[in-house]
Amino acid sequence: MLTTKSLKFLSRIGLLLIIGYWLMSCGKLSEQAPDPATEQTQTMASEEPIAYSMQEDPASIIVGEAAPDDAAAMASATPMDSSPEPEFGNILFNPPTHMIRDKTERIEVRISRDAMDASGLIGTGDVIKDTVRVSDRMSVALYGDKFNVIPITDEQQLLEASGYTEWSFDVTPLQAAKDQRLTLKVSIHFDSGLKNKLVYSQPITIDVDGKSAVLKWLTENWQLLMLLLFAAIVAFFVVRALRGGKKSYKRSGDEAVFISYRRDDSSGYTLAIYEQLKRALGDNAVFMDVDDIPHGEDFVVHLDKVLTKANTVLVMIGEQWLNAANANGRRLDDPNDFVRMEIAKALQRNIRVIPVLLKNAQMPSADALPETLQTLSRKNGIRIYDDQFEASIQRLLDAITAQ
Repeated sequence: MLTTKSLKFLSRIGLLLIIGYWLMSCGKLSEQAPDPATEQTQTMASEEPIAYSMQEDPASIIVGEAAPDDAAAMASATPMDSSPEPEFGNILFNPPTHMIRDKTERIEVRISRDAMDASGLIGTGDVIKDTVRVSDRMSVALYGDKFNVIPITDEQQLLEASGYTEWSFDVTPLQAAKDQRLTLKVSIHFDSGLKNKLVYSQPITIDVDGKSAVLKWLTENWQLLMLLLFAAIVAFFVVRALRGGKKSYKRSGDEAVFISYRRDDSSGYTLAIYEQLKRALGDNAVFMDVDDIPHGEDFVVHLDKVLTKANTVLVMIGEQWLNAANANGRRLDDPNDFVRMEIAKALQRNIRVIPVLLKNAQMPSADALPETLQTLSRKNGIRIYDDQFEASIQRLLDAITAQ
């Protein structure tokens, strides 16, 4: 079950999520306020495209007005004008309004004599549609001092009689700043020897963010990340509750655990339990004869030293512990058997002895034990379950640390 402390922690996480969502909502409301600069840009974009000769200086052209010479050229033909009758079609392009520095995006331009849709575009910018003067051969160019613009298609292409012709550009911002300018220019070409004519010039305003793509994604999706974090925390506490919860054991400094076991009966289980106890109580608080007896030390003498310091003895009882035998008979019946000596000394000194039952082992009865070990049968044992190993270890630790 979840503890009161855990519930308080989860409540605080939930409160932080609510506050964050409210702050983000306030931010979205402020973003919806109209921006005068944006309104001005939209007004400029809605104005009639500029029409002037490629020989003329674009800086001399006023947005929304045709240059005097071009106005005359775009007017109805006079007997003195040999230019062909103007033909108009449709233009579609998809410039982004926001970009990230050093991140390339695709901008596509389609021109058609007939109506067309935006299906199949690779770029993700908002689609803008307009009318434009057309001819059999047309040029489309995209300019920007603070952008690296790479044309994917030829600048001059034939305009299809049906369908559309497409120009593509890969655009990479070089600097981070607001209101950076790209310019889209469209020109028609004549076969009659007349000079080419610029018939469409559209400024494109783009805000370039200096954040990396990863940081921008994290900023835009922080709510999702918080939700995932919250779900992970909840899952952690749920799993912990289902497993019974792991306790953090505070050592008193007096823990000294001696593990008595028979190698050919339970060495694998004992080693696993030994590692778990060392992890929880510390390396110096747990003793097992495999690694802890100094080389050249007399076992009986060293055992006496260890039991003098020990306050808990764990007796590992496997399925063959009681009846383990050698050529001389049952080993527990031998007064010099090390396991018998360990347990007998612990019982004689009134050291706390905890039987640990492994696999299907049962607690031995007093009649089945030598006289010096019969008190062991009255000790309350702890069973280690294979499918509940961690929970079993925690119960064992509870017993060891209980004073």
